[in-house]
Amino acid sequence: MIMLLSMLLWGAAFRLNLPDSGITELKRVEDLETKKITLNYAWGKEDESGIRFESSDETDPYGVASAACIAVVSATGNIHQTAASIGQEVVIREIHRGDDTLKAGQTVYVYTYFGFLPVEGRIEYFNTLNLMYPGSDYLIFMDASPLNDYQTNQTYILKSAYFGYVKIKHADTPTLNMNYRDYNFCELTEYEFFSTSDAITGTLNRALEDLLKQYL
Repeated sequence: MIMLLSMLLWGAAFRLNLPDSGITELKRVEDLETKKITLNYAWGKEDESGIRFESSDETDPYGVASAACIAVVSATGNIHQTAASIGQEVVIREIHRGDDTLKAGQTVYVYTYFGFLPVEGRIEYFNTLNLMYPGSDYLIFMDASPLNDYQTNQTYILKSAYFGYVKIKHADTPTLNMNYRDYNFCELTEYEFFSTSDAITGTLNRALEDLLKQYL
């Protein structure tokens, strides 16, 4: 939490100094269609041993059980990319867990690490969890930003970079081809995550279904 907060502050301060790769033009998800954006990374065979959630002794295998706020949200499509984090604007539809500061109908930004970053004049997406898109509702797990006591607009931080939100109308995400860098990011809107391993794809799809059963 402290690390992400410092990255948010640093990113906001240096947003205007991002290299001229077109990142500062990204304000909405529709803007992604005007850019050639590739994935920086996707889960692969080398990650299979580290992505397992079968242990019955694990009380919080997905890292979201302690989230201060659990809600159903819809994405507006607005995004805020800084030099070190990405924010997505959402509208709160239903609150399953939260304090008095969070209300249905409220619009907030939720942040996580990285997002779109410049690489040698290109734009690459550095997360294995895809963005949220308008037209779908998501179950989201997040914590309030420590800065909320000092600002008018409330912001939140994803509890998990891998399971921060799940599409309510979940459909199994397919496995990407091995050459995942050949995809243009705007072609991947139906993917909830990015994986080139059939084993990991199956594990993550089951995990997302499990989260919906547990918390929705």
